Amino acid sequence: MFSYPDYNNGIINIISSIRKYYRTSAAYPTLKELDRCLNGFYKNIVLIMMNGMGKDILNNTLEKGSFLRSRYICSLTSVFPAARTASYISMLTGLSPNEHGWLGHNLFFKEFCRTVSVFHNCDSYSRQSVAQPNVAQFIMPHESIFSDIKKSVIANVQPFSISQSPYPIPENGNYHKTADNQKKLFELISLICETKQHTFTFVQWNEIAEQARLHGCFSDEVYECLSEFNTNLEQSCEKLTDTLFIVSAGHGMTDISEEIPVNLNRSLMDCLLMPPDMEGRAMGFFTKQDRRGEFYRLFTELYGDSFTLIPGTEIMRKGIYGKGNTHPKVSDFTGDYVACGISDKTLRFRALNEKPRTAPLAACGGLTDEEMIVPLITVSTRKTLEYRPPMLGDVTPNIKFF
Repeated sequence: MFSYPDYNNGIINIISSIRKYYRTSAAYPTLKELDRCLNGFYKNIVLIMMNGMGKDILNNTLEKGSFLRSRYICSLTSVFPAARTASYISMLTGLSPNEHGWLGHNLFFKEFCRTVSVFHNCDSYSRQSVAQPNVAQFIMPHESIFSDIKKSVIANVQPFSISQSPYPIPENGNYHKTADNQKKLFELISLICETKQHTFTFVQWNEIAEQARLHGCFSDEVYECLSEFNTNLEQSCEKLTDTLFIVSAGHGMTDISEEIPVNLNRSLMDCLLMPPDMEGRAMGFFTKQDRRGEFYRLFTELYGDSFTLIPGTEIMRKGIYGKGNTHPKVSDFTGDYVACGISDKTLRFRALNEKPRTAPLAACGGLTDEEMIVPLITVSTRKTLEYRPPMLGDVTPNIKFF
């Protein structure tokens, strides 16, 4: 089964509910289920995005009575593409991919005449550094939610962010730290929540996605990672008060049986103007104008059982990237067709100057339920009975301790 993103009931609406709680404006509807959990005052809000922890992995890895599964509220959809780049920027900004333009990990920037790995800021094939400052941030700058939350009228809120090395989060009114393991992650969360300051903490954690990519969705490594997180979260909730934990994922993962090297098909390549981009399971193709029909026929014959080929115009017309004002770079990246994964295969374009790499055992970005459907989990510790505004003694924590 496969699903399209629902921008009225998806991960982006988590941010809308948080914005509503802090009395700031939101571009998308809120989640009623989450609004009910936020109907009260909490000193600390902790949003943890466990990338890769789709509903399928969660339900087939942990027992039904486990701490995480017993706190499950509802299912949400990811954005499209259902992969780290698009989902991460959407959670950081509260905007859809259509608005922020970060559609995939590998994007062709005509301004630099290079296909760039946006987070590593290097050529996607040669791995050589492209330019300073960061290409994607320079071409597609974005404002995070932290500055708005810090100005919240309900309290003097201090935003924090924590990410797994080496995935930094830009500072925009937030204090940011990285953690190499879950023990360090929860130590940082505890230090933040135990201060007198009212806090909002955003956590971007990619461990499950990384382990699934290396070992498969239901490997021992993924089980150990998710079990450890389940235990750490439960223990943390026993110690902290006045805190609401919101746990979800930017996307899920699906096991991969084959990585298809599209560059080896000469007939298919002859129909293209330039290398495809975005993601292996959401790949944008730029075709020669007089070869579009031929490309569609060839691709459908070869890979029609594994990928649905959607015209770029239809992607935009149906709002699959989301709503709002379309970013100028979206049409540059989408191309004439987008091949969307609906089975257990992924695509790859390998340039002649590209360094060899191991094929993934699991991937994301496609439209399958395993990738698209993620859980929403909330855990509330004891909350104060009534709202208490910040006192003069409530100071921003000294970041030297973090």
